[in-house]
Amino acid sequence: MSGGRLTRNSLVLVAAEAVRRVLSFVVAILIARPLHVEDFGRFGLAMALAGIFGVLANFGLNPLLTRKAAADATGGAREFGTVLGLKFLLGLVAGGAMIALAVVMRYDAGAFLAVVLAAAMIPAEAIETAGIALFDGYQRMAISSLVTLVKAVLLLGLVGIAVLLHHGLPGVMLAYLAGGWLTAAFAVGLVKRVARDATLTPRAAQWWPLAREAAPFMLIGLVWMLAFRVDMVLLQRLAGDGPTGLYRSGYAFFEILLALPILATRALYPALAQGMSEGGEKWRDMLAAAFRIYLLAALPVAIGCALVGDRFVPLFYGHKYAEGGRVVALLGGFLWLWFGTMTLGWSLTAADRLKVVLAGNVLAMTVNIISNLILIPRFSIMGAAASTVISESTLLIYFLVMTRRWLHGLARRAIPWRALPAGAALAATTWLLRDANLALVVAAGAAAYLAAAWLFGALNKSERELVSRLLSRKSG
Repeated sequence: MSGGRLTRNSLVLVAAEAVRRVLSFVVAILIARPLHVEDFGRFGLAMALAGIFGVLANFGLNPLLTRKAAADATGGAREFGTVLGLKFLLGLVAGGAMIALAVVMRYDAGAFLAVVLAAAMIPAEAIETAGIALFDGYQRMAISSLVTLVKAVLLLGLVGIAVLLHHGLPGVMLAYLAGGWLTAAFAVGLVKRVARDATLTPRAAQWWPLAREAAPFMLIGLVWMLAFRVDMVLLQRLAGDGPTGLYRSGYAFFEILLALPILATRALYPALAQGMSEGGEKWRDMLAAAFRIYLLAALPVAIGCALVGDRFVPLFYGHKYAEGGRVVALLGGFLWLWFGTMTLGWSLTAADRLKVVLAGNVLAMTVNIISNLILIPRFSIMGAAASTVISESTLLIYFLVMTRRWLHGLARRAIPWRALPAGAALAATTWLLRDANLALVVAAGAAAYLAAAWLFGALNKSERELVSRLLSRKSG
């Protein structure tokens, strides 16, 4: 994949996800404002468990299908039906296990109902992401983005209806359930229409070999998801529904920001897989350039969140969630960590160092659980947020060491040192205007960063030319 195509794919994903996140943000406001903080905590618990058990349903088949389709489009299409059937079956099993856990944990009636409805969403999400994985392998990121946008629009409409009818938390969960299954049907329909050579009929005889091949991806995904979601589960258990609702309000903003590293690095993965399979050193230059650009994007967001992130939650969710603003300030201030871990993690995955990636995620998950058990009883929601930062820092250090060992490190130019003056200009501008209108603070800070970045040459000549070619629609 050329640098221009990689950049276009990254921009398509980020732009589409930005729209989706805006719609999801509106949905979150619709949910949070009428609900009690405790009910919002129950909602957060149900969605956290759905994320964890959803990994079992997907079973690592998404990155495996993407890799197969990227290496051989015809082979990936032949595997689609088998992947789809296996994921649906695993989705049913995972949903049942999630409900069984809710029984064992003896959640109250409201939380139990939310968990049951969330469990019913898991097979639908497994089907939906199978279609997205196939299109990612084809490097058709615009189609992948379309699926996620359709889901966001459906959720906005369905949740809006539930709120208008005053159906409370059960109505919200039913809206998510309906939106998930409608999106799954849409994704399969797109595959039939766009990927005409894709086989929809599953071959049960291939399920076991496919599951064995996907198992390392599943373990990595499960550990990664546990590291991300276990804080919500532990917080609910150790502190109750109220603090969980406050934490969810702040974490919801952080999830919007987290879309940047998730999607940008997702576009990098198939390009690296293809480049490494072809041999040569071009993939290394691609990795260094991508790492540099990702950090350039992370720096202004991190500085802005650290200085004024606490103002966002009460502004949009209401003052009853004001304490959750501190979660945004802390987690958003360390957003650059996730750009680093995801970029290096996908690079090691593309190099088929799955055991290395798995070991790193196990280490991060272990650190996260131990930190949460120690810090939540003492610091409540800020203890959970601090635990997330500690575990992600541990993972970044580990990946840097392993990248140096297995991929012989990154070129020195991968670190955007010339962006530091731009970051300083952003910090100074934001600090001076910190008590002004929030929109003005954000706009002035962004302008200061962009101007200083250009003045100090944060982007080198080849990167500026790449952007120019992209904007003028010339070939990359």
